[in-house]
Amino acid sequence: MPTNVPPQYYEAETRFRKAKTTEEKIAILEEMMILMPKHKGTDKLRVTLNQKLKKLKEGEDEKKGGKRQTVSVPREGAAQVTLIGAPNVGKSQLITSMTKATPEVAAYPFTTRMPVPGMVVFEDVQIQLIELPAITESSMEVWVPEIIRGSDLLLIMLDLASSDLLDCIDPIIRQLEKHHIFLVKEIPPEEEQKVSVGYMRTMLLGNKVDHPDASANLELFQEWLKNRFYFFGCVSAQDPSTLTLFAKNLFDALKIIRVYTKAPGRKFDKIDPVILPAGATMVDAAKTLHKEIAEKFKFARVWGDGVHDGQQVAKDHILKDGWVLEFHI
Repeated sequence: MPTNVPPQYYEAETRFRKAKTTEEKIAILEEMMILMPKHKGTDKLRVTLNQKLKKLKEGEDEKKGGKRQTVSVPREGAAQVTLIGAPNVGKSQLITSMTKATPEVAAYPFTTRMPVPGMVVFEDVQIQLIELPAITESSMEVWVPEIIRGSDLLLIMLDLASSDLLDCIDPIIRQLEKHHIFLVKEIPPEEEQKVSVGYMRTMLLGNKVDHPDASANLELFQEWLKNRFYFFGCVSAQDPSTLTLFAKNLFDALKIIRVYTKAPGRKFDKIDPVILPAGATMVDAAKTLHKEIAEKFKFARVWGDGVHDGQQVAKDHILKDGWVLEFHI
């Protein structure tokens, strides 16, 4: 049976023959695996490429003397969100559109080889969004799990223009489970958590919503989704309104609030918000200012939605987003 591989595959094959380094060969082989159509005619070729890939990776590990590459991204802003997905789903384009980061954007797979952090701005809040390299059944950078573990939320991007979008999710889930990261809709209560397992709150993000096939693929995807994960929403680089909504959805998904503090009797400007988890109390806000304030304040006054201006509240009063707080010792 003929293989019927596309012209891009032969171009990649030519580049593979000319490749000098092992790292370059691995990247091109992974690209060839993506470009190869899935049918009986390519079964033997797929096995051959997998064997080559395995051999190259084993040789690379030996050459490094068993040392694991470590990569980290310092936390910035109100929260840290990681963005992953299969090759060519549009992660780099989203990072470029939403932040000042400048990752390489190209039509070929595995363009991103290192983490690309950028800051998404929602009103007066900055949220760190980190693009990570593509994840497939056979490929994931060794340092990716650690960065995911350290983040507050994981977004998996899906290509709504692709009829194979569902085939991209399970390989990602399996790869991360090998590293004891379980992707969940919500973090389970502590007493229900398994030992030696890291739970990662995960949401799915649809890209290229403006594509003609997006509606049909989205319907298929939502049928699969059901109660597995929350659906974050859809974006398109061609539709600025979806990007504006992305920033708001990101803030809401993180389950955080911002409050502002002022000294008694002084005027106030809404700058430098204090970021707290939803459900935080007056005492939690006071702790961010100083331990002594949290211990000694007698009461607080608040301004904002749902309260009268300057209303006096108790220490255990639950805060709302956007409130202005004034502590009295």
